[in-house]
Formats: sequence, structure tokens, C-alpha cells
Amino acid sequence: MVSESFVENKICFDSGASVTMTPDASLITDLQPYYNQVRVANGKPIDVKGRGRIGETEVLLVPDLRETLLSVSQFDKQGYYTLYGNNEVITFNGHPNDPTSQIIHKGRLHNNGLYYMSDPLQYMATQLLEVVQTQMIQA
Repeated sequence: MVSESFVENKICFDSGASVTMTPDASLITDLQPYYNQVRVANGKPIDVKGRGRIGETEVLLVPDLRETLLSVSQFDKQGYYTLYGNNEVITFNGHPNDPTSQIIHKGRLHNNGLYYMSDPLQYMATQLLEVVQTQMIQA
């Protein structure tokens, strides 16, 4: 079940994050203890308490974050394309010019200069559906 804190928190597209991170353990499947530190934008280290997956994406549990950070570079390495422009960000699961490519994330530029996902609940529903479909195929 998605926690109430997730509904209140935003998901930020972060081109500086090397991996997707969230403060919300309820979003992570296959959560395993993992202790490390990551440096955030201000250069200070914060503690990592676990790692697992959101859908097919590797994610770190970082309880002291204020919001979930989607790693743009991580999605790029997975073959996704992320386009920025006209106050929007859109991530595709293939080349944007490929007619079979689909939009997997959309966001808008906010007054603070950061791009936030437009519909985080839709994102979570999509990720959970992928997990269920994968489990059904493996069964």
C-alpha cells in the first residue's frame, strides 16, 4: 500500500542523482538492509538505510530526503529518453521518434526551478502493474 506521505510528497526529476532515491520505504519492493551514504546537492552526506526496486528500477531508501528523486541518468542507462522543454519533462521508453515508444513519466517545471512529476500516483500504479505482470510471467 502506498503511504500517505507519498501522496503528500513530490517526485523530482534529478539529472544529478546517480540512482533513484526515496524516503518512503512503502514504495520499495524487495527492500534489503543496505547502509551507506550519499551526497546531496548541498554536498552533505546523508544515510542510506536500504535498497530495492520500484517497478524495474533500482532504488535506495534514504529516509532524510524530503522527496523521491528520479535519476535521469539511471533511466538513460536503461535506454529511456528524457526530453526537457517548454516547462515540461517527458520520459519515453524508447526513442521519441519511434512510433512504438510510449511516455512513462511526465512532469512540469515549478517555481523553484525543479521538474516534478505531474501525476505521482499514476507513476506508482504503472510501476506496480509492471511488477505484477512480471510475477505472473515468472509463475
